[in-house]
Amino acid sequence: MMLARTLLLSNRQLATCDRPWRRIDIANAPALDELTQRLARAGKPLRILIDMDDEVLMAEALPPLGPRDRRALMARRLAQAWPDTPHRHASMTRDNGTAHALYSALPDPLVLDRVLDALAAAGATVLGAWSLSRLVLDLSPAGQAYRLLVWPGAEGHLRHGLFTGGRLQRCRLTPSAGGSPNTAPELARYIGQEALLTTGQLTGPGGATAPLEVQVLAPQHVAQGVVAKLQAQAIDGVNAIALPLPSGHTLASYLAMRLHHDAPPSHYGTPRQLRHGRLRHLAWLACVLGVGLLLAALAYASHAQYAAERLDIDTAYQLEDNKQTQRWLARQHPTAATRAALAEPGLAAIRQLDKRHLAAWPDPLSDMQRVGLALLAHPQLMLSRYRWDYRPDRAATAIELAGWMTDNDATTPGRLATSLEAALGTTVHLESPTGRHASIRLRLDLPLGARP
Repeated sequence: MMLARTLLLSNRQLATCDRPWRRIDIANAPALDELTQRLARAGKPLRILIDMDDEVLMAEALPPLGPRDRRALMARRLAQAWPDTPHRHASMTRDNGTAHALYSALPDPLVLDRVLDALAAAGATVLGAWSLSRLVLDLSPAGQAYRLLVWPGAEGHLRHGLFTGGRLQRCRLTPSAGGSPNTAPELARYIGQEALLTTGQLTGPGGATAPLEVQVLAPQHVAQGVVAKLQAQAIDGVNAIALPLPSGHTLASYLAMRLHHDAPPSHYGTPRQLRHGRLRHLAWLACVLGVGLLLAALAYASHAQYAAERLDIDTAYQLEDNKQTQRWLARQHPTAATRAALAEPGLAAIRQLDKRHLAAWPDPLSDMQRVGLALLAHPQLMLSRYRWDYRPDRAATAIELAGWMTDNDATTPGRLATSLEAALGTTVHLESPTGRHASIRLRLDLPLGARP
């Protein structure tokens, strides 16, 4: 969101926190109109810090109620205590399990109304109006059970808040009788008087004084000077510590910086007066949400693109690995054609050996086929067995057939032998013929002759 400018409304004086010396009286209508017009033309949103003498702050403990009942009780207390002003605010804190309410209000609403209405008429965007005193109370660090936070208020008057047991007890303005305390000795004298008054109120039974820690919130050189003067006064039961502001900051400018980084809900201002500021805040939230969604979409798209690229790379690696695996498997388990090609040299060598060493041997399959075809012409011959006869020198072989002949007047054993010799081109020996219906043995000399 655009850096907002912070205005300081101190009683009836209005100025910007970065130029506190250029103050205007809000009763001066031309000066107020000129300032509001200039702020509106600048286009920056505005915040208003309020430091007024008549501002009232009050703290009280809340009974144990539910959240809705507590809110209703605080709203009723505000309406009862300050019915004539819309500029009132209540907030709740918890301390050791006990709920406490802090109320604040501007009894005279006209001063703030005049400023807010003039800014609204000029078209300026007001984000809210905050009580300077309420914001300062949050700066008190936890210390002793009783601590007194002191800071310079409007026109140099002192404001102080008393904390007992970590809970705000009271917050009020201490006017100066002899003018505004602007130097360290004057501030130390007024703070010492307030510390004595407070320790007197905290005196317990028997005159025992409870220790009081005085916290001085001011610019660094002022805070350290005031603490040194307070320690020189040696007030019994009082321990003074400095809470110096960052270098180069006034109290208003430091609070303006804190509001820019983490602003609580506005304390004062009506919905009508803060309408433009709320609309601008909603627009800013919508813009932030849109930018966040856009960045999230871009991050998701970038991640998806990266994941897709990684997936493509992994897929390419996987495909290459698969190819290498297939090539390795092909080498380990070749195909039939590859196996045949690899085995062909060995088979050729075997065939050469067969031709060289088995050339003189007969071809049993071919010879048996020829003998079988020749015997088909003589169905009266019934074979019972056959045997191959190999000679030691392998120059020739013979086939011996045994069987019997059925009764057939047309064929005799002699005619059978003559027929087989003509069909096979070899010599057929007929042995042990015993006549018709008797057993017969044939011997065929090999090799067989050429086919007729």
